[in-house]
Amino acid sequence: MTLHDYRKKHGMTLETLASKVGITKQALALIEAGGGCFLTTATRIVAATGGEVDYLDLVVSKQAASS
Repeated sequence: MTLHDYRKKHGMTLETLASKVGITKQALALIEAGGGCFLTTATRIVAATGGEVDYLDLVVSKQAASS
């Protein structure tokens, strides 16, 4: 499941999920838009979402994947 899908499924705002993960709303928005993130951040997101979010979707930039 993508980060965006998880957030919508659980009725969470960017602010709510970002707070749960321990990052800024802006950082979460960039990750959700496909910008990728560091492994440590991805690990925290996967833990905060109970494993529902696809780990690889977080660490691989959509732009890099399409190249």
